[in-house]
Amino acid sequence: MIYLDNAATTPPLKEALLSLQETLFDYYANPSSLHKAGFRTAALREEVRQLAAGLIGVSPEEVIFNSGATEGNNTVLRGIGPLLKRGKKIVLTTIGHASVENTARALERQGAALLRLPLKKGGIINLERLDEFINPSCALLSITAVNNETGLIQPLHDLIKRARYLHPGILIHVDAVQSFWSPLWEKWPGLDWDFMTLSAHKIHSLKGTGLLILRKGRHLHPLLSGGKQEHSFRPGTENLPGIIALGLVLKLLRERRARFIEKIRLLEEAFIKGISTLEGYALNREKGLPYSPHILSLSHSFIPGAVLQNALSEMDICVSTGSACSDSNKKNLRVLSASGYGEKQALNTIRVSLSPLNTKEEIATIISALGHISQTIGALYRRVR
Repeated sequence: MIYLDNAATTPPLKEALLSLQETLFDYYANPSSLHKAGFRTAALREEVRQLAAGLIGVSPEEVIFNSGATEGNNTVLRGIGPLLKRGKKIVLTTIGHASVENTARALERQGAALLRLPLKKGGIINLERLDEFINPSCALLSITAVNNETGLIQPLHDLIKRARYLHPGILIHVDAVQSFWSPLWEKWPGLDWDFMTLSAHKIHSLKGTGLLILRKGRHLHPLLSGGKQEHSFRPGTENLPGIIALGLVLKLLRERRARFIEKIRLLEEAFIKGISTLEGYALNREKGLPYSPHILSLSHSFIPGAVLQNALSEMDICVSTGSACSDSNKKNLRVLSASGYGEKQALNTIRVSLSPLNTKEEIATIISALGHISQTIGALYRRVR
């Protein structure tokens, strides 16, 4: 089977699975327990906290372990509740992840005010119009750094700089889930954001673990009430197996990242070159805009994306028609429509997402399969057009 749906989740590295087994057998004590076994597991947790902090460029005290970015995004948006009750607004786009979009809509139904930033073709934020939306009435600016359906990279440096100029006190949240294979990853220490959310299973670690980075001096009301774990921002016994596996994967990826990124770029190049030889297909990318190399949004001129996905699945090739967290009947429509693409193009789209575990041979196979589908299934659609 060829797995090309890595933006939905990644296969865990073998090292992560081996660490899971060791942790379950040897480090099962509650890290809050005041005995030797508890101290030992707490020490491992803090090692991972320090490692994650060093990679992102923050202090260990600013790193909160949780279940993933959906929880983190909810914590940030709901955690500014007192500001929203005082009439402050949330500024966001229409192309964020479902955990941001649907949380914002839920808050709107409860009386919160939302402001939607204008986008240019491709989904890039229109910085020239930022002063129309950001002012002292705004509490939070929430941005998805790398779009999970198209791979578009937002101009965070200029966006944050301009937002701080317009309203120095605005809180800035970055959903950084898809940023690891993009050039943004090295830039986090130099960017003036307040909150960041990440998921372990997007970078070859285990599901059920994530990070919320909460900068010093920033305050959020926690989603849950309970114990004092994670500085009281995330009460409940921590998922030590997931945290330790994440630490191991972060160490490995830190050492291999440059080599892995080069491999992903070569796979991206091979895919783009192969698609250019096929009739009927086009990438949903705009000239001059930056994209992360691991996400490619591809549409056919008349074959629906769901048909492409099912046909590829029958050939043991796994891709998606959009975010795994979106409504299965409306995948692609919200993000691609807001990015300036027509409904037909959005419905005829699939997403191919890469990882360093993929190979050039797999890329050649999917290119061949897409060509075959266009000639066979495409012929049926041509007759009824």
